[in-house]
Amino acid sequence: MKKAILLSTIAALCCGLHRTSACTGIALSAADGSYVQSRTIEWSRGVLRSQYVVIPRGQQLRSFTPTGANGLAFTARYGTVGLAVEQQEFIAEGINEAGLSAGLFFFPQYGGYESYDPDRNDRTLADLQVAAWMLTQFATIDEVKAAVASVRIVALEKSSVVHWRIGEASGRQVVLEIVDGVPHFYENEVGVLTNAPGFEWQLTNLDNYVNLYPGDARVSCAPPFTAPRRRSAPQPSERCCNASTCSTASTSPSASTTRRATRPTSRAPRSGLPPST
Repeated sequence: MKKAILLSTIAALCCGLHRTSACTGIALSAADGSYVQSRTIEWSRGVLRSQYVVIPRGQQLRSFTPTGANGLAFTARYGTVGLAVEQQEFIAEGINEAGLSAGLFFFPQYGGYESYDPDRNDRTLADLQVAAWMLTQFATIDEVKAAVASVRIVALEKSSVVHWRIGEASGRQVVLEIVDGVPHFYENEVGVLTNAPGFEWQLTNLDNYVNLYPGDARVSCAPPFTAPRRRSAPQPSERCCNASTCSTASTSPSASTTRRATRPTSRAPRSGLPPST
């Protein structure tokens, strides 16, 4: 019964985030050199069941597997705080006392883990518990990279595929993606990660926005307007942005902007009589 409830919860979580596909992690660096890790979680399926989680040093933890709570067992080496979704074991974003942070982002249709092998449950780690495992066990990115090969990361539900952003207090960040069962680490110098597609595609996609820059749009001033001969006065849309020059040019009388006088003519009355002289 507990297994059925767990799998239905995971399915709801995965399907909900697949539908929104908009979570974004953003790193911010202050002028004094301090570093802040932030993220958004968009959710379209009603109230998101979330909670703060505190894991003290020495707490005993165990990973779920597709067959129950019988996966990798580990003891917290670092105190950790985080935001869990659906269940307290599933930390979506957190940080430990050493300054290591980690967060997961959904990666459907692009990533893929090793196949689940019940004979290797002692090394099996659920993908939704990888963040908790990293935060409670390690202090640096290099330690995480060295240890990933020692565990078998699997999905609790087939559509559940995620990738992770991992950061240090120094501001260094990496992205971990598992494709066809093989882990890949990427240095994340832009400090941003979102859901699928993969991180390499996200970097390539930035080339579509190379002309964007912070601040207001640049304003260029056109040269003062000079009306050509035999042309009516410039329309407002044609005037330059130098108000003093334009006002001088547009208010000064000139032959080119003065109507030519015409000889007046008299108009025949309605009675049909010839016009008077």
